[in-house]
Amino acid sequence: EFQAALLLTQYTRFEAQQTQRTENATYLATLLQKIGGIAPARIPSGCNRSGWHLFMMRYDAREFAGLPRAKFIQALAKDRVAASSGYTSLNLSNHVKALAANPHYQRIYGVDTMARWVARNHCPVNDRVIEEAVWLGQTTLLESRQEMERIAEVIVGVKKRAGDLAKA
Repeated sequence: EFQAALLLTQYTRFEAQQTQRTENATYLATLLQKIGGIAPARIPSGCNRSGWHLFMMRYDAREFAGLPRAKFIQALAKDRVAASSGYTSLNLSNHVKALAANPHYQRIYGVDTMARWVARNHCPVNDRVIEEAVWLGQTTLLESRQEMERIAEVIVGVKKRAGDLAKA
């Protein structure tokens, strides 16, 4: 009951926040599409709404003088743009490796079957997307339109300094 009461109170703001997130996501994506090496996530055709709890983009280090993604994210943070690298490849996680090496599973399914299971979980396209992902935080899209412009300007500035940042 307590959680429901909190949620119901917060829900009164949902539609207004959803509208603001959508408008800001659309505007920010338009700004970022003009920056080589940044590819904002697109809404799939047929989808008429997104939750926009995150703003995701792909980062191509080759267009930023080879600046590694981690240094790109650090540079954004220095200019007060909260970003992260998002998820890791779950198929390469220690948990999956531990399952494959688990003696109980190996006894039930066989060592070879578990090894093939790990091999079948190879997801090169997903792994590449994860290596290029940059996420803007949950509240970013609740900021002002001017903040969306500032984020784009910060990214342009990082791109201009990318060669020096890569050497540092």
